[in-house]
Amino acid sequence: MSDQLVRDLSLMLMYLSSWTERNSSAPRFWKGFDFDLLNEFADDGLISDSRRAKSAYLTEEGVRRAQQLIADYTADKPVDQAAAAARRDAGAAVVRLSAGADQQSHFADVELRFEDHGDQSELAELIPGSGILVRRFAPGRENPWHHAPGRYAVFTLRGAVDIEIGDGTVQRIGPGQLLIAEDLSGKGHQTREVGPEPRVSIFVPLP
Repeated sequence: MSDQLVRDLSLMLMYLSSWTERNSSAPRFWKGFDFDLLNEFADDGLISDSRRAKSAYLTEEGVRRAQQLIADYTADKPVDQAAAAARRDAGAAVVRLSAGADQQSHFADVELRFEDHGDQSELAELIPGSGILVRRFAPGRENPWHHAPGRYAVFTLRGAVDIEIGDGTVQRIGPGQLLIAEDLSGKGHQTREVGPEPRVSIFVPLP
């Protein structure tokens, strides 16, 4: 780790762990840092240090520098609007909302890594290790009699599919509908994608 990175991280930590007291507006922090580093910050006018005290104060310049470092280190990369639009057009736009070190919430575009499933469909795991799958099915795709791959709650985001069961009944599932798929035995069902656009569905495993 470079010396500059140590300095940056230390100053940010001082600021993030600081508190203010009633008789002072200056942020105060415990001096659990390298003494040479504290001396450097004091010489640079970033902190006001008392040799005998167990805590020190951030100066106005120290607060400004720490806030700027936090903004620089936690800023999200600019969103590629064209790529985001393409993902939305593909029916697979995912946005993550998370808290940053600055105690503010941030948006970030998440790019799904689809892999060819070999049957005119692609799949991606929404969150690694979760078992939650996002599947994208080619228009016109047909899948002859088969069983559900497991017990899944299937949320369709885009496109539609006709599902036929053994007695000839056909149910169309489209956007906003939820299918509980659990026909793990017997004749099963067959499917046919409907419409000109790919169907995008989320498969959530059920216990």
